[in-house]
Amino acid sequence: MRTKCLLIIFILLACNSHKPETMTNDAKKIAASDSVASDNNNGTRGNNIARNFWDSIVMGLKLSYGQITRYTAIDSYSAMDSFYILQYDSAEFNFRETLGFWPDSAFTNSHNFKVAILKHSGPNCMTKFLLVFDSTGKQNISYSVIEEGCDRDGEDLPYSYQEYRILTDSTFETIETTDPGNANITDRHITTGITKWKITGRGMIDSIGRTIRRRKPK
Repeated sequence: MRTKCLLIIFILLACNSHKPETMTNDAKKIAASDSVASDNNNGTRGNNIARNFWDSIVMGLKLSYGQITRYTAIDSYSAMDSFYILQYDSAEFNFRETLGFWPDSAFTNSHNFKVAILKHSGPNCMTKFLLVFDSTGKQNISYSVIEEGCDRDGEDLPYSYQEYRILTDSTFETIETTDPGNANITDRHITTGITKWKITGRGMIDSIGRTIRRRKPK
């Protein structure tokens, strides 16, 4: 009798050891969410998939820290701060989803260089970069800060900001405006510096002229 019981137990154990594992409903939900997250990280919009960095720019997808550090020469801390803030969970940073790098526009110029304008939204400042890539869109040859503006602390404090204007597919200008503040100064003037830039045949960004203007505030 004892032998028969041991034999039955052995058979049951053997059957259980070969029983295929089944995924619980919770596990299926987690696996599905991980799959969606993976697709989003790879870059998707609708049925379109970004197969490379330039596709991400053309499709207007938010750019990751890895993409910026690998495919661009942008390395200033002020332009990377949003990636560190994204890690915070404090309610103070409830706007963190809007932080980071986003494509603004892109085109190919007459020298066959790919040109992209990227917008970086930080906690207090917004900056735009003009980047020149080779014909593949993989190598960033040069870049320049073309627009920058931060929150102003008060009308009487010094304040400056920069804007830009695209002139042709190879030239643009930046307009930097400086307001010294202090409305009590009778000779207060606002200074505007206009610098014209050119994308050379080597893909570099060179200054080709600068004009300074001063005017009374309105």
